[in-house]
Order: sequence, then structure tokens, then C-alpha cells
Amino acid sequence: MRSSSANWDNWASVLNAMEESIVASRLPATAETGDDDGGVPVWVMPSYLGPMPPDLRSRANRILNEQRESIDALEERKRAIGKHLAAIEAVPPVNPGGPSAYLDVTS
Repeated sequence: MRSSSANWDNWASVLNAMEESIVASRLPATAETGDDDGGVPVWVMPSYLGPMPPDLRSRANRILNEQRESIDALEERKRAIGKHLAAIEAVPPVNPGGPSAYLDVTS
């Protein structure tokens, strides 16, 4: 049985927004905006929710699990990027602090 209609609708709206954010976070960044977060809006917890209706809890748990999976994937990407940066930093500079290695004679 559904809880009060307004409370159920409020929670359903929040869960819809959270699901949309999960989908958006999995999209690649767009060249037009330069966003590196996939265009995911900043989420602000609403203050009007009240208790979660029991019939929406399984949906909320599924969203929570998807968020945890996203966090795990981001942590793995962060580790891989850290390894790449460490490899780049391990390469010594070609000409550390000395004069230029090339002379532009076309100017």
C-alpha cells in the first residue's frame, strides 16, 4: 500500500533525479562544455521528504548499490591514473635546465 501521495511523489522525484545522475555520470564528457564530470549536477538533499515509503526502499537500495559501484569504478580509475602519472614523472627530462637542444634557423 502506498504512503501519503505527496510523500511518495516527493521521494519518487528524488529517486528519479538520483537515477538520472547515475546515468549522466556514466556518459563521457562533452568537448563543447569541457565538463569532466559528465555533466552531473550537484545534488542537494531536499528538506521536504519525510520518511521514505516502504515500497520505495528496494529502489533506493538499488540506487545505493549503483552509487557504490560508481565509487569503486572511480577509485580504480584514480589508481590507474596515479600509476600513469608516476610513470610519466619517472622519465627524466631530456635537457634538464641546460640550453635549448635545437636552434630555429627559419626565423
